[in-house]
Amino acid sequence: MTKINNKNTKGLDIVVGGPDHSGTSTQIKDIIKYFQNKGLRVKDLRGTEIDILFHRQTEYIKSFIKIRQGGMKKQLVFDNLNLKSLEKFVKEHKLDILQKEVYKRIMEDLKTKKTPSMIKNDVSLYLNPNLADVWVMEEPSKIQVGSAIRSGILYASKFRQKYTKYEEALAYALDRKLSYELFRKPLLDAGKIILRSRSEESLLYQLYDKKLNPKGPKMKKAIDIEGNALAFENPTDYLFIVSGLERKWTLKDAKKLAERGKGKILDDKELNLDYQRLVGERYAQSMLEKMYSKAEKKFGSMAPQIHRFDIWKTPEEIKKDMYTVLDTIVK
Repeated sequence: MTKINNKNTKGLDIVVGGPDHSGTSTQIKDIIKYFQNKGLRVKDLRGTEIDILFHRQTEYIKSFIKIRQGGMKKQLVFDNLNLKSLEKFVKEHKLDILQKEVYKRIMEDLKTKKTPSMIKNDVSLYLNPNLADVWVMEEPSKIQVGSAIRSGILYASKFRQKYTKYEEALAYALDRKLSYELFRKPLLDAGKIILRSRSEESLLYQLYDKKLNPKGPKMKKAIDIEGNALAFENPTDYLFIVSGLERKWTLKDAKKLAERGKGKILDDKELNLDYQRLVGERYAQSMLEKMYSKAEKKFGSMAPQIHRFDIWKTPEEIKKDMYTVLDTIVK
């Protein structure tokens, strides 16, 4: 495995990002398969505290399966990726007792009212980084501040509330800080691979625009917000950006992309086609490079390698293009 960036750690950090409806979830799923095909253990931290605490039951699940294996002719193979994997596994092998016991143990963890983390201390529930080779994360998270962003800020209009993009930027910055300190830094220090759905690059959503976002922070100020500063001081190694080509985005482009969201409950920014056009254009052009260049000069960090993929290609074509790049990163 080769690594170019992030001089302070031994691990590898890959981020997949782009405008809304760019297919990030599908691309993350494809990259997970890529790592699994290389024989790497993958665990998924995307989800609530229950989903995260599930991984603390890894050794229990292993021992349970090992005991059951003795009396069965068919070999039990469990892909310990996330809680959904367990549900599928117990249904296939009629092991309801395993699912009940795992949920019982998770509930016991929840009763402690301690947050999960990868730092050993007496105020959190320790999750061992060495349980997997690859860990999947997301931004915003679905715990603590990230949960408030997803349920309240992004759907502010449903609560008859309104937040400025600057307030939104502050919330995202705090979520980035917590995610880095509780999970990302310990994982990188342990030499693990992190695969993230979005990162500090999504600051493009909150930045100032004279017409469409007059209350948003300007780039320099946004980078300096504590949390953002920490993220840009310790940026990802590789950015996989699924966007349009380097050109002006039109409202027609935004509408075409928004059609992919039909049937979903759209958040406030997804419903604003003018803003979606602006964000799509920001991802397609050199604003990302400019932002990381500023951070590089300020913090002495190394800007990530940015690889762009054509948003208008089919999911299969994008997957092949990403695999080609991954082959140059992971040996």
